[in-house]
Amino acid sequence: MVSVPDVNDGQVIEITVQSLSENVASLKEKVANKLKLRGKAGILKDDDKSLAHYNVRAGDILTLSW
Repeated sequence: MVSVPDVNDGQVIEITVQSLSENVASLKEKVANKLKLRGKAGILKDDDKSLAHYNVRAGDILTLSW
């Protein structure tokens, strides 16, 4: 188990790794899979949907969070 703190609000997520010989790229992928992307329409949940589906426009600011 590896703990990854969020610098902004102090929240910690725990990620299970198979062993400590697992490479850094694998851990980064697991962290990325825990992230959420939020826009004006809420959380952009479905990776297969287009940005237009979620009404994201040029200049919009999206928020990345746990």
